[in-house]
Amino acid sequence: MNIRIKNKKTWICGLFIGLLSLSCNSNKKADTNEEIAEYEVLKLAPETIELYNEFPATIEGKENIEIRPKIEGFIEEVLVDEGKYVEKGRLLFVLNAPQYEQEVRNTQATISSAEAEVSSAQLEVEKAKPLVEREIISSFELTSAENTVTAKKAALKQAQANLANAITNYKYTRISAPVSGFVGTLPYKLGSLVSSSTTDPLTTISNIKKVYAYFSINEKTHLEFTRRNEGTTQKERENNPPEVSLLLADYTLFDQKGSI
Repeated sequence: MNIRIKNKKTWICGLFIGLLSLSCNSNKKADTNEEIAEYEVLKLAPETIELYNEFPATIEGKENIEIRPKIEGFIEEVLVDEGKYVEKGRLLFVLNAPQYEQEVRNTQATISSAEAEVSSAQLEVEKAKPLVEREIISSFELTSAENTVTAKKAALKQAQANLANAITNYKYTRISAPVSGFVGTLPYKLGSLVSSSTTDPLTTISNIKKVYAYFSINEKTHLEFTRRNEGTTQKERENNPPEVSLLLADYTLFDQKGSI
C-alpha cells in the first residue's frame, strides 16, 4: 500500500510556434502580391493543477500486542481461532506445567507448618511470663522465647511470600488477551513446548479501531512539505500538514482521508 500526499503547483502550458523567412536575393525584387500565411495563436495562461507524492506504507493497528508465555510449558488448550475478535481478558491458551501447581501446594503446606510453629512459640512465651514473675526462671529465658516467636513469624511471612510467587507462576499457565482485538496467526499447536525465549509469539492481538499507516521520507522531502504548508511560522506550518490518502494494493483510493 502507498501513501499519497497532495501537492499543488502552478504550471504555464502552451505552444510556441515561430517562423523565420528570409530572402537573400539582391538581384530580384520580392513579389508584393504574394499572400501572407495566417497561423493560429495560442494564448498562454497560468493553471493550477494537483500533483501527488507517493510513498510505500505499512498498515498497523492502534495496538499490536505479541502474546508470549512467561513460563515454560506444553500447550494444553488453544481457545481461539485465527482472525477472530476477542475481548480484553478472554482466555487464549492454557499451558501444562504441573510443577507450578505442585509448588503452590508445597508452599501452602509450609505456611500451615509455620503457623503451627508460631502458635507453639507463642505458648512458650505465655508459659514463661508467670514463671519469670515468680522468679522461678530468669528473664533471659523469656527473652529467648520472645525472640523465637519473632523468628517463627518471619518464617511465616517468608512462606506467605513464596505462596504469592507460586500462585503468580501458576496463573502464567493461563494466558489471556491483554487488549481487545483480532487474533493473528497461531504458529504453535497443541502439545508444542513453549517458553519465554521462544522465537515467535503464540499469536498477536491487533486493535484496529484506529489504523496507522507508517511511511518514511527523507529530510529534503520533509522540508519541502513544511514550506508549502499554510502558516507564517515554522511551527504553524508543521501544525498544518497536507491531506493524505491511502492507495490500496489494487491502486484504488481508500474512502477516508488521513492526517499526518
